[in-house]
Amino acid sequence: MDEFDDLLEKAKIDVRRSLLVWTEILEEILGNKIAYVYAKGSAIKQWHSPVDYVPGLSDIDIHVMLKEGTNMFSQGNTAFSEAMQTSRRFEELFIRSTGKYIHIPRTQLTLLNDLAKDPLYVPPRSRDVLAMIGYFPEFNEPSPEAIRNIDYNKILELESFLESLPMSIIDRMGFDLWVVIRRMCWRVSPTPTRLLTQIIDDPQEVWSWNRTKIRKELESQGFSQISKYYEAYYMAGWRLFLSEFRNSDVFRDIVVYGYQIMKESLDATKKIKGMKN
Repeated sequence: MDEFDDLLEKAKIDVRRSLLVWTEILEEILGNKIAYVYAKGSAIKQWHSPVDYVPGLSDIDIHVMLKEGTNMFSQGNTAFSEAMQTSRRFEELFIRSTGKYIHIPRTQLTLLNDLAKDPLYVPPRSRDVLAMIGYFPEFNEPSPEAIRNIDYNKILELESFLESLPMSIIDRMGFDLWVVIRRMCWRVSPTPTRLLTQIIDDPQEVWSWNRTKIRKELESQGFSQISKYYEAYYMAGWRLFLSEFRNSDVFRDIVVYGYQIMKESLDATKKIKGMKN
């Protein structure tokens, strides 16, 4: 584990640097349009084992709320060029601001203005986010049952995705499989959490757990096989990163483990729901 302790420490430095750079860029391009910006997810949680953050599979989840009547981009037909310039500027500033790094963290930038209107949107608790710009407001927490229902329906959405996977992988190899992994990773990561929210008294608290705790709770709740796949998926992610994304067999391992996590979690959630009805 000493090797991973060192890698995680270096990755944490990269994540912190990335957050500082994004703060600078967003203030620069959006200025007083911003209501608030925060980061959430695995990148800002405590890391207790290598599964808690994996370069490439994990991302920095940044949510931006703009003031009413403002837009992310200027008026006119410049949105594409502005987006490309911002992407380039982030990379340049990140590289310039640090002498050494092991990765440039992958960022998922989300505009909250439309997302927050979705009836299925559950805002995070203030203690579970990292405020980057502005003041993050407190929201009324949904009831535990409401969260369980949302998570249950999200897991059901996996059925059509799982059915599409065979034709998505049959003709892919090597880095081509990264396209499949990118389609999978944002589905795989929350799926065991959604399974656990069906049986834990405080589902909102489950969402604050890091992957180490999720894996241990899966084990203690009798989902040992899902727990093993969950760990294997992220450890394969580390192997892929350390291979510099060159090992075709590891690409396939990640897809296989991700598939098993989603399939077995879907089956387990249906079983739990059936027992309750």
